[in-house]
Amino acid sequence: MVLTRYDPGVEAEMLLSGKPLRPIQDRSEADITFGPQEETLERDFVRGELGDRPMMLVLGTFAPWKLSEEEEKRREAAQDEGIPSVEDEASNAARFASMQWIEVDASFIKPIRMETGPLDKPFAAFNKCMDELVHHWGVDVDRYKARIRNPKPVNSPGKWVVSKDYPSEALRSGQQAVIHFRLSVDAEGRVSDCHIQGGNRRRRIQGSRLFRHYQARSLRTRARRRRQCHGGLLYQHRPFRNAELKSN
Repeated sequence: MVLTRYDPGVEAEMLLSGKPLRPIQDRSEADITFGPQEETLERDFVRGELGDRPMMLVLGTFAPWKLSEEEEKRREAAQDEGIPSVEDEASNAARFASMQWIEVDASFIKPIRMETGPLDKPFAAFNKCMDELVHHWGVDVDRYKARIRNPKPVNSPGKWVVSKDYPSEALRSGQQAVIHFRLSVDAEGRVSDCHIQGGNRRRRIQGSRLFRHYQARSLRTRARRRRQCHGGLLYQHRPFRNAELKSN
């Protein structure tokens, strides 16, 4: 199991690999529980291969606990207004400390439970690494945490990459990938750079660099020509790979 974090906060991406996953479907839904106290989460996943082993990639990053309906509404309203979410670090640490295992259940496989022990220290390491990483991006960590607004894109991020950007060689050979990128925004609200920082392949892809090359070129071109953001710190769309927590 690999948990990967791409931006500050508690959300992470989950990837699992191993022989017990061979029967899973190409795309389906899994129940994920950070036990024993947290509620079960329902998440979509896709099947792929990691070397010669089957792989389950849970789509999107997610927090290890459910938000109440009221919390969801507050978060959605804040996101619409570009207001940064404020994490209660002490409360989060206590919740991570209460976790003892992670269980994944999906159709056609037996439930897989990984005995992790308390997760407060691993996620504290995530936080420390994330602060260092933001600093290396050239962003003042304290000012970033104190920001009152996030930069907001003028147009939909769904228009930044279009079907014609799909590498023709990858299309012919059936290659697929999930690509993560980070856009840097200058003090004038202009996109100053695009970084392709990581990606997970759904199949055993020899040409995964194709995706990174094409997407970086497309995003940089459209960001500079078509995109402007309000604010001057950083616009993040599942940015730089921070750290990995691995369980064999």
